[in-house]
Amino acid sequence: MEEYGKKGKVAQPNTREELVEQARRFRDENIDILAVNGGDGTLHVVLTAFIEAYEGAPLPPVAILRGGTMNTIASGLGIKGSPAELISALLLRFHT
Repeated sequence: MEEYGKKGKVAQPNTREELVEQARRFRDENIDILAVNGGDGTLHVVLTAFIEAYEGAPLPPVAILRGGTMNTIASGLGIKGSPAELISALLLRFHT
């Protein structure tokens, strides 16, 4: 996992087990926002792992960064921009 300045952390797990473990760490750290970079399949896999890791507790707000090739969810929600543009805008809004 790498730090995104002092404002965030980036995780790139390679297996579903690593993803669930990272979700548990984020749960324990009480993260403010979960930003997911990927297409619809990535979003599905990440949210499923977080639901498992949070064990019925509410998930943090989710930001869709619109990466990957299939982005019908992001398109349907009117989300536009590159992942870098979206995360920068999110961090700016959150921290001001």
